[in-house]
Amino acid sequence: THSIVVASGLVFLLGFSPPRMVQNAWRQPEQEAVQRAIGDMMKATTVGEVTRLLLPNVINLVGGSSATIKDREGNEVHSLGEHSENPSDGSQRAHVEIPLEAPGFSSLIVRTSTYTPFFGKNDIAALRALAATADLAFERCRLLQSERETLAAAELARETAEKANLAKSEFLSRMSHELRTPLNVILGFAQILETSEISEDDHEAVGHMIKAGGHLLDLINEVLDLSRIEAGHLTIS
Repeated sequence: THSIVVASGLVFLLGFSPPRMVQNAWRQPEQEAVQRAIGDMMKATTVGEVTRLLLPNVINLVGGSSATIKDREGNEVHSLGEHSENPSDGSQRAHVEIPLEAPGFSSLIVRTSTYTPFFGKNDIAALRALAATADLAFERCRLLQSERETLAAAELARETAEKANLAKSEFLSRMSHELRTPLNVILGFAQILETSEISEDDHEAVGHMIKAGGHLLDLINEVLDLSRIEAGHLTIS
């Protein structure tokens, strides 16, 4: 009987305060889970992905009942698990609050469960490690989102510029054709007048008309050449 009592006492002491080697062996699966969660979060590309990876790992790591992320105003922005003030099993829920430094977030709150009525120092240290990694992952996602928005804005600006350039080229082409048609008529009648029997003064005036019309026609042809060059359709003879 004495031996049984001694053995029971040793087992109790080991369970209540196990040696560090035993503690490390017990916590090895948890540490491996933390490492996997850290790796996955640092590969995430959106805040939603980081949250979906963080909250379940936080709950599983410490055996909690729920985990919540709050914003700077104290509102719950992401939550997982039961976090009612009066749980259905009638038990009381303690919680630990880990500060978050990521923009828009204030803290990570993890609540105890029926089977884990309190969190030990190792649990809290692991939660802090996950929260620190989440801060880095959130910041990375914010930078990626900013980059995506910048690229999208640049692409939109490029498309707008291309459409504007196409509209300009089409306008120049149409305008040049529309101007050249009546100008050819004016030059044609001016040339007819030049060969007619008219006074010296009238002949000089017609000469000015033909000269000015020819200059204007050259300008219109140059505009047409410019639009052909931009369209890649200029033919060289």
